[in-house]
Amino acid sequence: MKTLLASSITLALGIAVGAWFTNPQTNNTETTAAPSILYWVAPMDANYRRDQPGKSPMGMDLVPVYADTKAAEPELLYWVAPMDANYRRDKPGQSPMGMDLIPVYADATTASDAGLVTISARVENNLGVRTQTAVLRPFIAEINTVGMLEFNQDTLWQINSRVSGWVDKLYINSEGEYVNKGQKLLSLYSPELIKAQEELLNTLRIGNKTLIASAKHRLSALGISQNQINQVNRSKKVLQNITIYAPESGYITKLSIREGAYISPSAQIVEAGQLTEIWLQAEVFESQAGLVKMGDKAEMQLDSFPGKTWLGEVDYIYPVLNAVTRTLKVRVKITNTDKQLKPNMFARLKLISQIQTDSVQVPREAIIRAGNFDRIVLAKGNGQYQSVKITLGRESAGYVEVLAGLNDGDNVVTSAQFLIDSESSLTADFARIGARDNRMMEGMDHSDMTEPMDHSQMQQTQKPATTTEDEDLSWLDFDDEGEL
Repeated sequence: MKTLLASSITLALGIAVGAWFTNPQTNNTETTAAPSILYWVAPMDANYRRDQPGKSPMGMDLVPVYADTKAAEPELLYWVAPMDANYRRDKPGQSPMGMDLIPVYADATTASDAGLVTISARVENNLGVRTQTAVLRPFIAEINTVGMLEFNQDTLWQINSRVSGWVDKLYINSEGEYVNKGQKLLSLYSPELIKAQEELLNTLRIGNKTLIASAKHRLSALGISQNQINQVNRSKKVLQNITIYAPESGYITKLSIREGAYISPSAQIVEAGQLTEIWLQAEVFESQAGLVKMGDKAEMQLDSFPGKTWLGEVDYIYPVLNAVTRTLKVRVKITNTDKQLKPNMFARLKLISQIQTDSVQVPREAIIRAGNFDRIVLAKGNGQYQSVKITLGRESAGYVEVLAGLNDGDNVVTSAQFLIDSESSLTADFARIGARDNRMMEGMDHSDMTEPMDHSQMQQTQKPATTTEDEDLSWLDFDDEGEL
């Protein structure tokens, strides 16, 4: 009896110990079992999936996706062309460019997350992604253009002959000579002037004040100065030669006569102008015409004087646009006290607008320009990027103002944005970014078809291969050895 009891106790203990060792081993196996790999995906393209390890189209190692990291199998929405996100099909195939279509899967993203792309820090570093913050600041319009210097036409003066006669004495020698106000220019002998002086002397002898005033007015109208008229009145003698004086100071720009020459009425004798103030005639493009206002500051530089800058302001904006060059002429007034600036010099000009308005601005290189709309890549942090549509405004000094689609403080991508945008465009909301042009598909309307098209009965036309036996080579000139 004792032997049977001892055997029963030993058997019970053995069963208990066996059960204790069996359960921990099973639990440990369940907890340490490695999750199964569902598929392999490209780091830069979540839609690029393969059943085996390999390389992505960008040459990067595919990343495994495990069963425990996936909540549910995503739904396949459609197939899209790699180079044209608007080209979509319901089944696999090839794009018009002969490339395999890429599957696009449904995910849990919202409308605001359309086009969202996530990139690891290592990929960001390899691509050289750089960002910059959009800033709300005053927009300073700067226009760079060129122009030509010329005389200030307000300072130009000229002398035209009002009578016929001969140049008895010429006191200036050539163009470019500087004359002062009141300096002698030439001495003129004119029978008409002599006759007018004699009429004045006759009226003086008669003593009729009305006739005297009329004779003096006639001499003044013929170009004789008041001092010369008073001289005739005092001396009671006719001046045989009338001296013509410079009405203002300036540089002689035109000298159309020589000593002893005969001149006729309306002939231009001398033209001159000053250089203390000079004009710069510049042209701006039609698209920049709205940026220029009267009084805008200007900075001018010349190759003749490297490193030196002259300051001026917009003095006049011409009312007519050049129909040939599509440019608007702008005049800038510049002080030239040292007279270094000469007419007909070529100059570089920068116009700075004085009307400054606050606007959101981004660097020019961050803009992705397309045919129907412009967009930019936003950096949302944590490796997330998204392409958004924007409306552009004016451009100046390497910055572009954004009228809509961007806020102050947003981070935008300024380098490698084209690679990110190409991936973001695959899943972006195209109704938000830009409407598709359906006119391209007007010629192929399959909306009324109830059955799929069967191309099996279509004959394919092939050009028969040409063999050397079928070719007529009699026109070739061979020699006896069979060579041409």
